[in-house]
Amino acid sequence: MKLKIIFIISIVFLLNNCGESGTSTDNSSKELWPLSVGNTWTYFVYSYHSYNSDTVKPFDTITYYISGKKSINGEDWYYITSIGKSTKVIFTNRSDGLWGYNFKDSTNINIDSAKLVFKYPTYLNETYPNDTNGIKTISLNSEVNTPAGIFNCIKYITVKNSNFDIYFYPGVGQIKTEQITYINTNVSPPDTNWIRMLLASYTLYPKE
Repeated sequence: MKLKIIFIISIVFLLNNCGESGTSTDNSSKELWPLSVGNTWTYFVYSYHSYNSDTVKPFDTITYYISGKKSINGEDWYYITSIGKSTKVIFTNRSDGLWGYNFKDSTNINIDSAKLVFKYPTYLNETYPNDTNGIKTISLNSEVNTPAGIFNCIKYITVKNSNFDIYFYPGVGQIKTEQITYINTNVSPPDTNWIRMLLASYTLYPKE
């Protein structure tokens, strides 16, 4: 449960704060994170210690699914949930990327306060908002090998605290996340602990 909370907090945090010259034209018409009721993504979660890499192992699993949708001002927004834990987050795909809103009361959702979470289409080194608190695109073709397959992903990082990496493959969704959870700077080289999440399987349904 602790690891599930880590990744849920990461999503909320983002809402509150190789030939890589442009977005692949093959994917430009696809949604960054395809949203349709019933879609599911299951991930293996791994722990990693920089001094002992042979101890990398599956630590947990987490499943996200689209539990419902809500039409707001003529626009469809989708509730994303993890099994056993509601994230109280809704998403929609717009022409400039994936937008999200973190709500407290599902009966009082104000999408005027929604935020652009991941820019798409995007270009290399694009940062948004254009300040040190935003998200930066650092790769458009990062190969990620997962139990669900091999994907050439867009890689985003958080700018202010560059300890959280997110990989997306348009048309499938979030493929990988990687987060530094602890750095001991009292030793040389610094001792680092990581949490890594890799896509294990997914099910996608046609748009309603």
